[in-house]
Amino acid sequence: MFKSVVRVPDLPQPEEPGYHTVTVFYGTNRPWTGVARASIPYYSGGMSYDVAFGTCQVSIPRGHTTGRRESPFLASIPYLNQYAYLFEDPEKHVVLLDVSRMGQATFLARLRERVAAADDKSAFVFVHGYNVSFKDACRQTAQVAWDTGFHGAPVMYSWPSDQQLQRYATDEERMNASVDMLEDFLWTIAKQTGARRVHVIAHSLGSRAVTLALARMQERRRPAGKVFDRVVMAAADIRAELFDHDRRPVQALSESLTLYLSNSDVALKASGAVVHPGDRRVGLAASPMILYDGVEIVDASPVNFAWLGINHSYWSDKRQVLRDLADLLSHVAQLRPFLREQPQGQAKYWILKTGT
Repeated sequence: MFKSVVRVPDLPQPEEPGYHTVTVFYGTNRPWTGVARASIPYYSGGMSYDVAFGTCQVSIPRGHTTGRRESPFLASIPYLNQYAYLFEDPEKHVVLLDVSRMGQATFLARLRERVAAADDKSAFVFVHGYNVSFKDACRQTAQVAWDTGFHGAPVMYSWPSDQQLQRYATDEERMNASVDMLEDFLWTIAKQTGARRVHVIAHSLGSRAVTLALARMQERRRPAGKVFDRVVMAAADIRAELFDHDRRPVQALSESLTLYLSNSDVALKASGAVVHPGDRRVGLAASPMILYDGVEIVDASPVNFAWLGINHSYWSDKRQVLRDLADLLSHVAQLRPFLREQPQGQAKYWILKTGT
């Protein structure tokens, strides 16, 4: 005798969110604001002499376009001298969803787990430039990690940029005051996370911070061998005349040093003409190109031009640069199809192609 079977209707399955989530590990010597809301920054632009640690959760929309940090309307908050992204939607925008603060021991334990889960046991540390908030540094780190297909742990160090266009001198002072803390952080990531390869990516004024930090590291720690794998500096806001000397500790501590340059970088032109009159900046391409022994130079000028743009964030905005950076970090440098060799005397540099 057959028993009757009562069919239970299928329960509705929860829909997958319309976005991916990237975890970014961070260190910062910014002070905590005490408020965790989208309209008020988690960490301010003020100066702190203690390093805070934690993780950020950042959304990448499923319809994300490589090289874009999709954002909603940006508005000023009256009386607070702050800006906020209004109507953020993680299914449409790259959004800082959450910040989790933690002690250094917990931070390192979580980071070790993330590094161990990666096939190549790698991490990169991003150091941002001038006029960048903690929130936007998190968003940029996540976007670059996603767009390069980086399998390791994305880490950022956020020094206390004041995030005000007219306060470049303040940012320079705070960057200089942060060098010792950045040096400690980079050494900790290299030596206490189990990572086989630690890359350092620096942008603009962050390149100067990294250069100073690695010089301090070489002087203080005197490591016997290489500490970092790839060091990448994009749009480096460093005096070109001094870089031939200052680059040497960077090269001594890393397997390779790559510079991305452009001739249409309005921010670097202003830095060299207004803020540092007459001082050519390392990240500004010109003819003839300044070449440094053992340093890979990549001219991104062909892909970095917009009539109304500042053209300063091309390293994270242009898919050709992101694809080349992906090859560089994944050690397939011999394949890098987006580069064209450009001889100059007995030396050479590389020009980024405009193709897809």
